[in-house]
Amino acid sequence: MVAAGSLVSPGTVVPSGQLWAGAPAKFLRDLSAEEQESIGRLAEQNYELARSHAQETNKSFEQVEHEGIVLDIKNERSPDYVSRIGYEF
Repeated sequence: MVAAGSLVSPGTVVPSGQLWAGAPAKFLRDLSAEEQESIGRLAEQNYELARSHAQETNKSFEQVEHEGIVLDIKNERSPDYVSRIGYEF
């Protein structure tokens, strides 16, 4: 694993299971078994977060404004009131 912001020199081989960091990147330590096992899970979490962020940033101003109004109504009014005015969420 190469730490964020590190610069790996051309021709440098970073073996699996090691942590390298710096500019230029240098070997710091071996990763624990727990750290190695968590890499895939953390990558999946970051992927899902990026996907969610992309969906939110692709919304138009009108969509964001509408969602804000809907949240305001949900937070300020009882479900009974909202159903009586005929607003669907």
